[in-house]
Parts: sequence; structure tokens; C-alpha cells
Amino acid sequence: MVTVALKWGPTQVYSTGFGNTRALLHEGAQTHDQNAPLGTYVDHGLKRYRWCYFTGSIVKRGMLLKQTVALASGVVFSGDTGRVCFASAVYPYGGKGDLRVKLFSAASILSNPEKRFVGGTFDIRGGGGKGCSYGIKDYTLGRAGGTNVITLDSPLMESCTVSTQARLHYNPFYGLTVGSRTAAGGGGSAFCRGFATFSTTDSGFGWIQTKGLGVGIGSVVLTPGELLFNAELSGMVVPGQTAGIPSSGFEANYTPVARARSTNVAGKFVVLEIMIEK
Repeated sequence: MVTVALKWGPTQVYSTGFGNTRALLHEGAQTHDQNAPLGTYVDHGLKRYRWCYFTGSIVKRGMLLKQTVALASGVVFSGDTGRVCFASAVYPYGGKGDLRVKLFSAASILSNPEKRFVGGTFDIRGGGGKGCSYGIKDYTLGRAGGTNVITLDSPLMESCTVSTQARLHYNPFYGLTVGSRTAAGGGGSAFCRGFATFSTTDSGFGWIQTKGLGVGIGSVVLTPGELLFNAELSGMVVPGQTAGIPSSGFEANYTPVARARSTNVAGKFVVLEIMIEK
């Protein structure tokens, strides 16, 4: 059975735009067309796949893809310590109970073809409404240098004010890259998203696998049962040193991504039980 669902939840089904979903998964298809919101998932038996946008590097089937710290940390608004709006920009949105918020002078932040913030979060860290986090359902682009409006997935619990400071966080499946020590932002396994099901030399959209039996690339010879982490090297995985603690030099990688289900030749494919999602 193949179930296609939207975002992180299992209840909203998204079935248009993919054609034969089973064939796409088996072929490891990659495309320049978005087809569905980032993060859309497909359950195929005990396996799960997520629709992602990857950028800027050669991707091969089985490589571990991650979102860098720079992207995962989101965007702080320009101006006085990241303020969202000025007095003229608050009205008529941004009040308690509203689903929409105006963003002052954020055209360059939100103008993008991949809808990179849909499925991300709007997190208020200071001023009016501080301490609240909201999912981003959609947004409307303003003209160059103008005002943009984001639509939230739940009403504001407190009103935004001229002192409101916030961050926009990208969709977790936007801008994925191959795990590498030289990748901008580093970040270890904390922001690993899944294993590629496709091979390409160009940026685009495709499926990554986040749980179930699959394939990866071991940087060293692996033993069945070993707990595996991001090797930060060409999308490969590496075992922990002892008792599940990552090897020296990978101190940021405290989050396991898989467990070995076979042995391998160093630098070659290995069967994995992928556990990025439970």
C-alpha cells in the first residue's frame, strides 16, 4: 500500500502531481517541478519517503542529505534587532486571534519559487507575542521593497507590536546538501533529513528516505547491528566509537541516523535500517 500525505501529519492526503507514485519511488526520480509542498511524505510498506528540494552539489543514490545550520537557523528580520513590523505595517493584521501577519520590508526574504517557508515556522523571540511559535501555511509576496503577508496554521495567541522580534524558519526539507566537513554551516547529524533515492548533478526536487530498510554508503567496513552517524564526508555514514558515542572528530553527531543491516566494502553501499523518523 502507498499512502501519500501532506506535511508531518497523516490525515491530509495529497495525490495529484506525481503520476505513478510507486514508479517514481522505484526509479528514484528527480525533477525541476515542485509537484507538491516540501515535506510531503509517502509511506510504502514500512518505508517512508519525503519530498525535498536539494541544492548545489552532485548527489548520488544512497547519500545522506542534510540541512545546514545556516539554513536550519532561519532568517532574522533586518532593522532594529530583527523587528517584524513598524506601526504602519501592523494594521490590519497581527492582532490576537489573527491568522495573518504583515512583514515589513521582507520582499527579498520571501520571493522564491520553491515556497521555502511554507511548512516552516514563524517564531517570536522578543516583544509582543514573545515565546510563541507558529507554522507557516502560506504567504503572499509584496512588490519589491514592499510588505509581505504570511498565513499561519493557527491564530496568534498574543498581538504583534512594533517591538515584536521574530525569525522565519525554512521548511525542514528545503535546501538539502550532501553531508561534508566543508559544507557551509556544518551541523553534524542534528539536521540530517534523509537518504537520497536519486542521482543527479543539478539542483531540484526528489524523494529522500527517512525510515525503513534502505541503502546508504559506509565510510568504513561496517558490522551488522552497528549504530551509524553522519560521517560528514561525501554523504557517507560512520559507526560510533563506543557505546553509541560518535568517533573522535564527529563530536557534533550525537543523533544516530541508521543501523547497519549488512557488512560492506569501505566507501560502498550497505543495507541500512534508516531511523531518521521513527
